[in-house]
Order: sequence, then C-alpha cells, then structure tokens
Amino acid sequence: MAGVAGAQEDESDLPTLPEADSAYVTDDGDVVLAYEPDTESPASGTVESAEFGLDVSEGVAHALFVQNTTTPNNTTGTMTAVLEPDRIAMNGSLAATSPEALSSFSLDANLVQSDTESNADVSVTAGVDESAGLSGLVESADLSNEIRAGPDRLTADGRLSFETGFSAGSERSQSFTVTEDESGYTLDGSQTRPVSTYSTDRWSTRAAAEETIDRQYAALATQLGGEASVTLDSYSYTNATDSIADGVVDVEFTVEYTGIDEGLSQQIATTLASSQQYELTQSEAEEIGEQVADVQMNEISVSTATGSGASEYSYAVDIEQYQQALKAYYTALQSVSMPTGTAGDAPPPVSYNASFERVQQTLDAQQESGLVQTFTLDGSVSQIESGTELTLDGRYETENWAAHRQALANRGIEPSTTEMELQAGLDGDEITADGSLTVEQDELLSDMVGSVTNATGDSDVGRLARAFEDAGFQRARTDISVSDGQVQMEAGASFRNMQQLASVYQELSGTESFPSSVVGEQTDSGETVYMRLSGAVESDAAESDVRALAPVGEDTEVFLAGEYDRSFPSVEIEETYEYLNIDQSTGTETSGSTPGFGVAVALAGLAGAALLARRE
Repeated sequence: MAGVAGAQEDESDLPTLPEADSAYVTDDGDVVLAYEPDTESPASGTVESAEFGLDVSEGVAHALFVQNTTTPNNTTGTMTAVLEPDRIAMNGSLAATSPEALSSFSLDANLVQSDTESNADVSVTAGVDESAGLSGLVESADLSNEIRAGPDRLTADGRLSFETGFSAGSERSQSFTVTEDESGYTLDGSQTRPVSTYSTDRWSTRAAAEETIDRQYAALATQLGGEASVTLDSYSYTNATDSIADGVVDVEFTVEYTGIDEGLSQQIATTLASSQQYELTQSEAEEIGEQVADVQMNEISVSTATGSGASEYSYAVDIEQYQQALKAYYTALQSVSMPTGTAGDAPPPVSYNASFERVQQTLDAQQESGLVQTFTLDGSVSQIESGTELTLDGRYETENWAAHRQALANRGIEPSTTEMELQAGLDGDEITADGSLTVEQDELLSDMVGSVTNATGDSDVGRLARAFEDAGFQRARTDISVSDGQVQMEAGASFRNMQQLASVYQELSGTESFPSSVVGEQTDSGETVYMRLSGAVESDAAESDVRALAPVGEDTEVFLAGEYDRSFPSVEIEETYEYLNIDQSTGTETSGSTPGFGVAVALAGLAGAALLARRE
C-alpha cells in the first residue's frame, strides 16, 4: 500500500493529450489527431475567427483572434507589445467615451531610470460637475507630504486638512513630540478633549489628571526597566457647553525617559531568540536589538485637530542611524523558518536568501554612494463654479544616483534601465491616452526565470521553467486593436530549440508522445484543432497500431493512409517570423522591430490551455 501511495503522490498534474474525435495516418507515418469540440461564444461577444498554431521543430507559435463585442461602444485603441531576453517594452493608445460627470481631466506621468538619473513625476487634474454629488462631502482639502531618505538620515513631514459640509463633533486636538538626547527621551504632549461621564474622575482635578498621564505614559519605562518623570506643565478643566460630554480638559505635559535603550534592546533580543519563528542565536538576536536601539530620534511628532466640520492632521520625523535598523529588520526576516517544497523540512529556496542578500547589498551601496531619495506628494480638493476640482502631484527625485549605480555594479547588481511615459486628457466627449514603457536589463528574462526555478526547486514548475530557458527564447510579440465593437489580438513567439521544452513537458506529464505541431481554426462553421504526432506509426500501420496510441480512444474514428481525402493546415512559418521581425534563416532581428511588451510564458500558457485542455 505504501508503494501505491507513493506512486500516486508522484503523479503529475500536467494535462496529457485528450481523446481525439478522429485520427488520420499520413503516408510518412505521422498521425494527425482532429478535435472538433462544441464551443460557445463568450458572454462578452462572438468569436468571428480564430487561428492558432505551434510548430515545435521550427520553434514558433502564432495566434490571431477576432471577436465582436455584444455591447456597442465607442472605444478604440491599439497596443503593441514585445518581450526579448534583455528587454520588455510596450506602447499604445486608447480613446473611450468620457463619464458625463467629468468636466475636465488631464494626466501626465513620466519615469526615467538610467545610469545617470532616476526620477519620476505624475500630475493629475480632474473636474467633476455637481451631478456627482462630491460638493456635499468635501468642501475643500489639502495634502502635502515629503519623505527624504539619505544614507544615514531620514526626514519626513506631512499635513492633511479638509472641511466637510457637516459637523465633525466636539472640538478636540492633541499633539505629541518625542526627542532624544544623551540623557534619554523626552515626550512633550498636549491634549484638548471632551470628557465623558465615565472618565470624569480621571480628569476633573489636577492631581487626577497627573495620575492618569503618569499611568498612561510612564508605564513604558517600567516595562523596559527604565524610569520616567512626569511633569504637568498646564491644566484646566471646564464644564461642557453641550450635552455630548460632561467637561473639557486642556493639558500640557512632559515625560522624561531614562535608561530604556538597554531594556528595549534586551526585550527585542529576548523575543527574537526565544521565538520559534526566528532561527537566530542569542548573539545574533542581541546584535539586532542593539541596532534597533541605536536609532537616533531627533524628532518624531504627530498632531490632530478636529471639530466644526474641519479636520487637520500632521506629522514630522527626523531620525539618524536608521540604516542599521533596516538591516537588522531584514536579518530577522531572513531567519524566519519557512517550509518549502514537498517536504516540510526542505531548506528555503535559493531565491529566498538571495533576495535578502540583494537588499543588504543595496543598503550598503546607498550608504557608500551617499544616495538621497526624495518623495513628495501634494493634492487638493476645491469647489469651483462648475463643481469640484481635484489635483494630485507626485514626484520622486534622487541625488548621487550615478555613484549609486556604480556601487551596485561593484557588487554585481545590474539594475534595469526604464523609461515610461503616459499622457491622457479629455477631448470633447472622449478620454484619450497615449503611453509607452521600456525596461532593459542584461539577462532580464533569465533573471525572471531564475527566480521561478529557485523558488520552485525540482517541482514540475521549476523543471519547466528551466526547460523554457534552455529552449533559447528569442522574442514574443502581442498586438491588440479595438475598433467599431471588434477586438483583434495577434500574438507570436520564437524559440531556438522548442523541442527542449516539449521533451521536458512530455517527460513530466507522462504522455507517450508530444505533438510536433498544433494548429487550430475557428470560423462560423465551427472549431477544429489538429495535433500532429510525427512518426507515431509506420506508414502501412493497421488500425490496431493507431488505436494503441493513448489519444486514440474507442470512440475515435480512425482513417489509415490512403483512406481519406482531407488536407490539414500548418503553421505559417514564414509569416510568423515576419510578424516577429526575425530573419528565419539566421534567427537575428530584422529592421523595423516595433517596441512593445509581450509575455512569452503567457502566450505558451494560452496555447497550452486552449489546445491541451480536456473537452467538456
């Protein structure tokens, strides 16, 4: 029984060839399997025509689909897409009917990352007329935010304020600021808040308020083995003027913390060392605790104020020596025990540790190069004569980027070169958009496949991913166009040795043979898929020889050589190479290659799913 169970566990989930409707033996011993499934048009429309094909010996795949949508619309657009071993790119345009409530709209986004610069910006403006009903929700709003991350210092500050058309309840405000010096930490706080009946005894006298603050804020020092000194700088308590609360308390206080760094470090170390989730030694855990406690808090503050239909929130951060704490964080994550693969005691995949090592190297490169990254985000909502206007502006900028790229290169890390542009706007009653994206990196596809193989090990997926890389992928391309209620998609891919991928798939799936070519056609008269098994039988094979093939079942109609008058379509090899802009004889790129974005794995998956899936 154990042997049977083991065999069942080793069975592959990969699909094998389904039973054919008919089988035809050719004069050279090939067997062409024909499938004529009953298909229904998708709910979104009707398929006007479909052609798809895969030729293993030539290493090409090609597909062309045309579908009419059931719902008439005025959407038009085109997209061209290409994937190459070292490049991903895309460009396209789109025009669609604008929502009636949109009175104005513009979007402009750009991103550049090269050897010498890295920056990005996005700007969006939209006008919404009164019919959308936004004016009753937000009368005005303002957002501003900036984060500046340098090699040793991180600063950030932000503010959000807005007014609504309804009351936000009783007025209340609070602010807290934490600073650090050689003696310890100081918390400066202030609160103005309504006091409900159940908490009156905690705030109605100065002594009670001081005790409450001491209980709320000094307990932290006790937990960390330190001390805290609380000073109530100002206090007032007044009776409420409404029925929502019994009173209003207004306090300002200061809390001095001493001796908590060591306690914080020890607590982190104890937690990490004793946790079964982290595989850290006591010394490793202690080092992480020390690195976190070493962060210098120049200032951390937050404040809020709400009431009378208006709200305001703000924060500010100024810390130093944070990079070591970041490294400590990733070191802890890297130690997390995680079962992988088929056995629970299997080691983590290579990519798991490699990704953390890359992060650590990137942080080292940032410090070495003095890289400074700045992120800003500003936005607003305002009422205009026609309705509501919304704006949003974001920007990413860097300093010392060239030095950072060189520091990465010195560590064997080759970042990609990326360019992206997107513009959109309102043109009459249509929204129009144009965009492009290009990503270039040495061995880009190989790295993507390597991530899959490292993560999946010797599983079927991992072996197929390695076979995909060994197959010598050259290029995949996809074109999509939408016009007059019709969607047309054309896609193609080329490999130098697709047989490598087919052989591994055949081995893993356990199928007796893998088709040398697959061709499918769908027209108004129906759909037919042809799979050719090269040299499957002798040219003078008997019916029993053909029925011995796994895809030929009891209900399969068999036609021996010379017993039928039927021709079979083949993949248009020359046209496919021309579509991919690859010279068929040399396998090199021809002129006129159109930038774009394509996913060869998705194309292969599409063909495999469509052609090998079992019929309903």
